[in-house]
Amino acid sequence: MDTKELQSISVQNTIDWKTEEGFPGLGRKLKILAAPANEGGCAQYRVIQPYKKLAELYPNVVEVRFDQNPLGADTKTGSWIKDWEFENLKWCDVVVLNNLSNFGARYTARIVGKAKEFGKYVHYDTDDLLTDLYEGHRLYDVYKKQGLGDITKFIYNNSDLTTVTQTKFADRIVPYISKHLAVVRNCVDYRLPAWNQPKRETKFCKFGWAGGIHHEQDVRYFSGVPHLVNQRVGVKNCRWDLYGAPPPNVPKSDWQHEVWRNYH
Repeated sequence: MDTKELQSISVQNTIDWKTEEGFPGLGRKLKILAAPANEGGCAQYRVIQPYKKLAELYPNVVEVRFDQNPLGADTKTGSWIKDWEFENLKWCDVVVLNNLSNFGARYTARIVGKAKEFGKYVHYDTDDLLTDLYEGHRLYDVYKKQGLGDITKFIYNNSDLTTVTQTKFADRIVPYISKHLAVVRNCVDYRLPAWNQPKRETKFCKFGWAGGIHHEQDVRYFSGVPHLVNQRVGVKNCRWDLYGAPPPNVPKSDWQHEVWRNYH
């Protein structure tokens, strides 16, 4: 199945996805390969959890496989595994990937290249600014020296569909898009246990900051807000919490811990 054939499929709003047998116009299940960048927060709520939910809700319409390493990189040496067959890339109709893989930006770009070589439809999703970073960004020098912004532009230019989280993000990267660009906002499954814990009566209002580890500059801009609110309603009436600490397996010497300390 080539890209043009997949693009030609017309999906109407009147379709009952619960009863439909096979993807409309295809005559069988649509095969989706989800290749998340890692197992972190961005990958969880933009690829892993959404596509698990998609497979759960519509098992008669789609089949989803997850593979963080579809190119067969040796995780210990960083070299390529000899005679890798690219089984999952050849199996699927659609390849979904997000941000930049833990194996590197070039690895991510190569997924796109191999997928196009095999005639697959490529959906690239990102919720991070990866091109034209501002100088206050902690990874600004890394991106500049390694040309990561240019690699990301290659990915944008060669993907069949690029999705981002908000309109102003889309406006920023639209010059690098050659095909389709869409805004897909973050969503929350309110059936998850964390949203259904018993509520405790409190005399104060709780605020939570859930920004990721790369949002150090955002916290600087935001830092004045709690002070302003506290002054207006009283410190005793508010509680401010920061979420997003590095996982337990991250060494204490890692830069993420330095960022986390700066959050406070």
